[in-house]
Amino acid sequence: MKVHQALLADVDDILTLQKGIVEENRFFITTNEEFLANIDEERKRLSAIITNSKKHSVVFVAKSDQRVVGCIIFRSSSIARLAHHGSFSIYVDSSYRKKGIGMQLLQTLIKWAEEHPVIEKLSLGVFSTNYPAIHLYEKMGFVEEGRKIKDIKLSHDVYVDDVLMYKDGLKILRGDSVDKTSYCSYESITHVS
Repeated sequence: MKVHQALLADVDDILTLQKGIVEENRFFITTNEEFLANIDEERKRLSAIITNSKKHSVVFVAKSDQRVVGCIIFRSSSIARLAHHGSFSIYVDSSYRKKGIGMQLLQTLIKWAEEHPVIEKLSLGVFSTNYPAIHLYEKMGFVEEGRKIKDIKLSHDVYVDDVLMYKDGLKILRGDSVDKTSYCSYESITHVS
C-alpha cells in the first residue's frame, strides 16, 4: 500500500471514496443527499488544500493499484490563534478495512504534523459507537477531551455522542523548547472596570 500527499489528479477518486462511505450511513454526520448537494464545494475545498492555498492543511491518500482506497484530510484554521491545531477525517474503502490502512494514514499525518512548523495539536470527532476508530485513535496516543452528549441525531429517537479526541505535544516531541513567558495565565489577566 502506497501512502502519499494527494495530487489534484486524486480529487475525483477521493470524492468517489467519500461518497461510498457516506452512502454506508454509519459513521459520518453528512447524509448522502447533503454530500451530493455540496460535492462541488467539497471539490473546491480539497483542491485548495492540495494546491496549498489553505496553509497548514493537508490530504494524504492510500492507493492500491493506482486507485485511492483511503485518505485522511486535515484542516486547520487560517486564524492565527487557532492555526496551531486542526481536525481530520479518515476514509477507508469498506473492502480495505482492518488491513492497517487507517493506521498508516494516521501515522503519516502525525509524522507530517511533527515536522510542520506550526501544527501542535491534532483533533477529531468520532461517533461514540465507532469502536474500531476509537480503538485506533487511542492506540495512536489520542485521548478523549470531551463528549457532546446526544449531539448526533440518526433518526427519530436514535442519538449518538460525538467523542472529541486529540493528540498534542507535537512540537515538544520534535525537541522544541516552549517559552513559557510568552503565555499568559488566567491569574495574569487584569480587568479594568
